[in-house]
Amino acid sequence: LTKTETWIVLASTWMFGAVLALDRLTSASYQTIATNSFDSHSLLTLVSVTRSISAVSALPVFAQVYELIGREWAYASGLVIYIAGNTLMAVSQNIAQYGAGACLHEVGANGLFVSQLLLIAALSSSRNRLFFQVLPQTAFFVLGFPSAKIYNAVLAGPGWRFGISTFSFLVPVALLPLLVSLFLARRRHARAQRFGVSTDVPVQHTSRSVAVQLWINADLVGLLLLVITLSLLLVPLVLATRLQASFSSAKVLAPLLVGALVGLPCFLAWERFGARRPAIPLELVASRAVFFSAAASMLFWCGWTVCTTYLPTILYVVMDTSDTEQQYISAIFNTTTAAMQVVVVAPTVRWIRRLYPFQISGIILALVSTIMLTAFTTANDKVRIAMAMLVAGVGDAMFAPATLVSIQVTVPDRHLASATASWSIMFFIGSAVGSAIAGATWSELVQNKLESLSQFSASEQAQVYAEPLTWIENNSAGSIIRAAVIGSVYSPTQRVLAIIGSVIMGVAVLIALFCPHPVLSD
Repeated sequence: LTKTETWIVLASTWMFGAVLALDRLTSASYQTIATNSFDSHSLLTLVSVTRSISAVSALPVFAQVYELIGREWAYASGLVIYIAGNTLMAVSQNIAQYGAGACLHEVGANGLFVSQLLLIAALSSSRNRLFFQVLPQTAFFVLGFPSAKIYNAVLAGPGWRFGISTFSFLVPVALLPLLVSLFLARRRHARAQRFGVSTDVPVQHTSRSVAVQLWINADLVGLLLLVITLSLLLVPLVLATRLQASFSSAKVLAPLLVGALVGLPCFLAWERFGARRPAIPLELVASRAVFFSAAASMLFWCGWTVCTTYLPTILYVVMDTSDTEQQYISAIFNTTTAAMQVVVVAPTVRWIRRLYPFQISGIILALVSTIMLTAFTTANDKVRIAMAMLVAGVGDAMFAPATLVSIQVTVPDRHLASATASWSIMFFIGSAVGSAIAGATWSELVQNKLESLSQFSASEQAQVYAEPLTWIENNSAGSIIRAAVIGSVYSPTQRVLAIIGSVIMGVAVLIALFCPHPVLSD
């Protein structure tokens, strides 16, 4: 890339970051509304679990596409899949179609994200890498609170389908300058090789050779085994109540046992003895930088996901927030994270050249925030929830980017792509496990607590469980029946989720203490 093209690529990266930020800021809220509209609010976490599992399979594949075929093709393929997923979600008529679209959306979005991480790593020094990694995140700071107005306007006007579909147009526009620059650079490099100007030895790839290398280098067998194992272990937990089965029934235990006793050993055996290029190389598994950093990241996101998966529902039902207020509070986390990363963390890390203090301070703040979420009791606790989101945002700003850069600067260059993908895999496994725990806990507790309310008929219980956002339209805040649901069902359930999340986050803090202490160079 020429100097001009490099700046165009960085600018396009920021524009893509802005669009993706708006997508991430509103996607959880749109998903809550969408599942409610399909009479399937109880399957909210099933969509979240399948999204996270899909993302796990995408990351190593896109990392290898980036290295084998080229960064421009990694971006282009990710873009096509992202558009297909968004379009399917927007036109979906049931929860199955929406879930399928969400999986494609997650694969495409995270393929684009890992391509962005690798491109920035290639264009920056280790000292400046964190700054350029977090630069696209400034969009969260810029769009955080305006996203509430956008979200409210969309719901009041064309609806959630339109809100989702707009990203199918915005993302290609944002990435067009980047794609043009990368393809022009590839064409210029190929021409230089052809005329002998470049000293690089041209490498000829056929479609067959690329497919074979992807099969081997991306460890597609290992990824397939991992996805199957995670699905067998996590999906039954979410579906147990939907299937009207207890957690000790054959419908739930059978897939759990197959996943634990067959799937997991097969995956580990393949990674140890069968894979020529394991998804997570053994050198990385044995590395202190990767093992402890990835484990802490996984538990960090597991704990946080348990606490916040049903937060939009709590804000609507318990806190009686409007669409705008709900989005304001939900956006605090990402907005604070972006602001702290760009304004405080990145410049400070560049100056002191240390990452460990930020990792430990950040994860401790995240633990404090989850403990704060255990304390809310009434609709008057909106400020407490907002403060918890603020503290968590500061913690995430300090912990997540510092952990990623710590891994990148510690491993050998030949493992940079695998290490980056491994960290991202742990992130999504943590989110998937957290969503499954939240879904299983929510379904079990809400169902049981609703059945204990004698003033509810079976049909009313079903509506509160499957369509809570529709139910509150006919039961205003302050009414006796809604107060009973809040006091006996929703508030106690959310408190249990927050306690579970706090315990998981506490374990993450202990593991993070063993992360390495790299000193950044120029």
